[in-house]
Amino acid sequence: MSAFSLTKWYVDCVDAAGNTAIAYWSAIAWRGVEFTWHSISLHETGAEPFTRSSAKSVPPPTSADGTITWDADPLKCRLTCHSRDQAFSKRLLERDEGVVDWRCEAVRGRVSVECDGRRILHGIGYAECLTMTLPPWRLPIDTLRWGRWLSDSSDRSVVWIDWQGPHPLTAVFVDGHLHHTGIVSDEGVETGGAVVTLADRHTLYSRSLVDTLGVLRPVLDPLLPPAWLALEDHKWRSRGTLSAEGRSNDTGWVIHETLRWPS
Repeated sequence: MSAFSLTKWYVDCVDAAGNTAIAYWSAIAWRGVEFTWHSISLHETGAEPFTRSSAKSVPPPTSADGTITWDADPLKCRLTCHSRDQAFSKRLLERDEGVVDWRCEAVRGRVSVECDGRRILHGIGYAECLTMTLPPWRLPIDTLRWGRWLSDSSDRSVVWIDWQGPHPLTAVFVDGHLHHTGIVSDEGVETGGAVVTLADRHTLYSRSLVDTLGVLRPVLDPLLPPAWLALEDHKWRSRGTLSAEGRSNDTGWVIHETLRWPS
């Protein structure tokens, strides 16, 4: 079997009114097949979600001197993210058959998203890059919870990754500092004296992998285990309040998701 590799960029932002943009860029190589896939979705108050996706070749986002830029011509979109914070990373899994590496590229970045025919969205945002040499259907996970809380008024952040299943893992980063233990649920996160409580949850999308593949399905159908196409992905935008010992409460927007692997 040819080596598997996946690189996936994720960038989001939320403005003061809760209008949200989410962008993905990914490249996959496996069994002699190489392709990219990318998308942008806008979720604006009072409007239907706006989505563009493409499998045409597009370079990935670039990061230099604290600025991430991405020009996605097939999507007719441009994105910039300015961040003063240091990136942080963690190897989530290492096995003989492959590894999973995760890197937060920007937390509490100042993000601008411009799509032709739409108003420019400016907001506080987040960027990460995931690289894998282990096919995702071989991950020892039943349920994955991920999220990021970014404060409205100060330089505070909480990012979490929680795996449940044969290889449980919890990693919570408070202001970039890793906590190996914590409690993560759909209602909030608790670790090391810091608690993020979620409220006013709004569904951004709820879909299976089949819904996500779109134009890629004819390419990937022969390669993927049939049961894995039933992977469930639920993503929300919520308000979150951070309570921490010795500090006043802080509020901010949360983007969070739950993925459930088929049994």
